Amino acid sequence: MLVQGATPNQPETEQIDNNLKVKNNEIIMANLKFKRTKENFICASCGAKIIGTGYTDHCPNCLYSKHVDVFPGDRQAKCGGLMQPISATIKGQSYVIFYQCQKCGYQSSVKAGKDDNLETIIALINKPF
Repeated sequence: MLVQGATPNQPETEQIDNNLKVKNNEIIMANLKFKRTKENFICASCGAKIIGTGYTDHCPNCLYSKHVDVFPGDRQAKCGGLMQPISATIKGQSYVIFYQCQKCGYQSSVKAGKDDNLETIIALINKPF
């Protein structure tokens, strides 16, 4: 789709809502670049075979992740360490999982997926932080 007023040499941009737009097939969210990367992987923690959706950023079985992104989906982080789920909380109608990289100590959080292991999330909520 070519945006009104754009020329063929300019990037195509589509405004989805106030916080989300698409530019050259990259989703731009709240000034962060999100790149949908659809990848299957084998969990480095539990060995589960995961079919990626393009939004899959952790193992739905054990909830471990890998420190591979600077911005979600870009695969630009050099660390590559395992991201251990260290805690979880409830935010509105969703669960949020908190991570810490076992290699460099980086911390982040992500919204839990609908297929994530609920027992493991509950255990993280009840775990002292």
